[in-house]
Parts: sequence; C-alpha cells; structure tokens
Amino acid sequence: MEDLKEQIRRIILSSPKPIDIGTIAKQVDRHWFTVFRIVCELFFEDLEGKVPPEILKKLEIRPVKTTKSFVFVPQHNKEAEEVGSF
Repeated sequence: MEDLKEQIRRIILSSPKPIDIGTIAKQVDRHWFTVFRIVCELFFEDLEGKVPPEILKKLEIRPVKTTKSFVFVPQHNKEAEEVGSF
C-alpha cells in the first residue's frame, strides 16, 4: 500500500488545477493539519539541492533537515551557521 506521503504527492502532481489542503485531506481521509505538515515536508524536500547556499543564508528562518523531519533555525541564532541547512 502506498504510504501517506507518496499518496499526497501523487494527488498534488496529478491534479489538473491548484488543489487546497482541505481537498487533499478529504481524499486521504486525514486531518488537514497532518496533510499540511506533509505538504510542507514535500515542499522543503523539493527545494533541497535546488536552492544555492548563498540564498539560504539570506533567509530569516532556515529549514534544516533532521533524521525525523525539519527544524527551523532563526538566522540571527549563532547556531544557524553550525547547523547548516537542508
């Protein structure tokens, strides 16, 4: 069986028009926030390797991929440079 993340990816990519979180949530029978979280993960994963580091360093909030999900580091945080991004 297709996992939820792949199911959501397939729904978005196969949609002939823009699709909102609520519509996706109904199709997969999940709460809208669960779907929103997964769509955010898909978005950040899609950005990985596509956004040059010099652009990421200009972001006010930097997404950082962990083994579990993403964490977000404010740019002014001294740990931001140590943590990296994606």
